[in-house]
Amino acid sequence: MEFVLEIIIYFIFMYPGAAIRWLISRLWNSKKTFKEFAEDDAYLNGGTGIFFLAVVMISVKPLFE
Repeated sequence: MEFVLEIIIYFIFMYPGAAIRWLISRLWNSKKTFKEFAEDDAYLNGGTGIFFLAVVMISVKPLFE
């Protein structure tokens, strides 16, 4: 069950992670398309999405204390 939940979480964060990677690559004038980023490893995109969410939550938390 734990393994299935992990896969579901990574797939939920896969496209936001690919979008973050695509936006960052656009800063360096990369010609790689969003579709190419989305086709990359799901764990790479999912990990990027989860990491970005964690950074946002940690940086926003002091605003509500």
